[in-house]
Amino acid sequence: MEFTAVFGAGYAGLTTVGYKLINADGSTALARTTDGVTETSTPGTYSADIILPLYFSGTITWSTDDTELVEASETYNSDRPAVEPYALTDLATVKTYTGTEYTDEEIQLAINTVSREIENYCNRVFNPTDYSIKLSGSGRQALVLPQYPVLSITSIVMDDMAVETADYDNDDLAGILYHDTYWTKGVRNIAIVYRAGYTTLPRDLTMVATKMTVDHLQRLSRDISLKSETLSKHSWTAFSAQEMTTNYNVVLNHYKRFVV
Repeated sequence: MEFTAVFGAGYAGLTTVGYKLINADGSTALARTTDGVTETSTPGTYSADIILPLYFSGTITWSTDDTELVEASETYNSDRPAVEPYALTDLATVKTYTGTEYTDEEIQLAINTVSREIENYCNRVFNPTDYSIKLSGSGRQALVLPQYPVLSITSIVMDDMAVETADYDNDDLAGILYHDTYWTKGVRNIAIVYRAGYTTLPRDLTMVATKMTVDHLQRLSRDISLKSETLSKHSWTAFSAQEMTTNYNVVLNHYKRFVV
């Protein structure tokens, strides 16, 4: 990736211009180097094709010479994400397996990616989330909610009329509402506001997420199973669907919501 530093015409013709990479935590990712630095057609402006470390987040600092009295700098990936609310494991747990081999930023990004892939595979959101949805009544007694376990139900409106709590029972764990008579048949005629998810994530689910995160980091470090990468957007594919089912289906299929 090409980066440019503008020092001005007063610094034209230099052969000592170089750059270094400083991580967001202040540590050095790359010591100062002049390799590949050339002056552009604009006097005093220098550029280099810099190969950044994977997941680099920090500052690219340019200087006119090794005294570093005249500098120019720019930040890169300063919006590197921390662990997201949907994460299925945490930094401390993963680090018990990886030690100091990876940076916090690398682990956090891996946690986020693996957690999202598990959600996609299972067709579910596991952490507590608020929903406002419309479902189509089937004319039957049971109504299946798309997300579960149910933590609370704020309101249910069927055919523009409020459904009282006395008119239905609910299986919170399975996310099924049982009407005393039936849910009237219609198209998106039942509006439900509710909250669902695990207040404490199941231990086996977090363990799988942790193991997948560690596996993913190790694979990336060997550079053998990186399926796709968009560094500037902080996204990649860690596991194929076949790998997901082959390696982790014993646990994940227990939580998978099968969509017909």
